[in-house]
Amino acid sequence: MDQLILHLVGDFWLQTGWMAYGKMKSTAIALIHAFVYTLPFLLLTDSPPALLVIWLTHAAIDRTSVAKRFALWRLPKEMPEYLSIWIAIIYDNSLHLTINFLAISYM
Repeated sequence: MDQLILHLVGDFWLQTGWMAYGKMKSTAIALIHAFVYTLPFLLLTDSPPALLVIWLTHAAIDRTSVAKRFALWRLPKEMPEYLSIWIAIIYDNSLHLTINFLAISYM
């Protein structure tokens, strides 16, 4: 539960509009957002490798929209747009949460 709360804080509460709109267009903005996102995880771990994995994978996932692309590739073309957006958000958050859990648990 702690990891979920920290994910929500980092990815929603601490993310500015500038970060949200810029992270898919600029690697620098994606890295800044991911760095700010990673800061709350200092409450759970002081492992530099775990924090580095959380930071860099978060930036890569957001910058490339890999979760969104994967979700949309799997969905039927006739699915309503609002629903495909929500499914992409679920894929994105699931990927972040899984990586964070593995990094904190095993590094």
